Amino acid sequence: MIKRAWQFLNRLYVTTKLFITGHYANLLLSVSIIITITALIQLLLIVLDPFRRSFDIQDISYSTYTGESLHGEFERIAKLYNTYVTLQAFNGFFLVMRLLLVFRFSGELSMILDLISDALLDFVFFIMMSCLVNFGFLLSEINIEFVRLCSDLRQLAILTSEQRT
Repeated sequence: MIKRAWQFLNRLYVTTKLFITGHYANLLLSVSIIITITALIQLLLIVLDPFRRSFDIQDISYSTYTGESLHGEFERIAKLYNTYVTLQAFNGFFLVMRLLLVFRFSGELSMILDLISDALLDFVFFIMMSCLVNFGFLLSEINIEFVRLCSDLRQLAILTSEQRT
């Protein structure tokens, strides 16, 4: 009995390995299926959460929250939802990659891949410029907050020196 189970698991492993390494599309399909199942589990955790059904903050019997945030159970559900959305974003990326592989097989649709490959360098430079501009805005916001903090510290120093005298 154990020998047959071992043979079955070994054949399952070898078949899965051959399927995944056989073609790039199979790897994308396998990763997409795993992410979809994980996202479905996350969605079920969100939907079947007892707190979400009642939103009763006073009911401590359902609460398993141990953090110190003011949001309590809402924060836990928000983190589950954030994980779900992230998984779906990665799943969408892998599905788009599979769609691009479908374009490769058709002669007429392969022009789309040629356009994408020709515009790849322009797209990379666009992303770099976008990051550079956003980094500039980030630095200006940090500078503004630093100036505000320094002025608050000066006012605090003035208040504390007045209280000492």
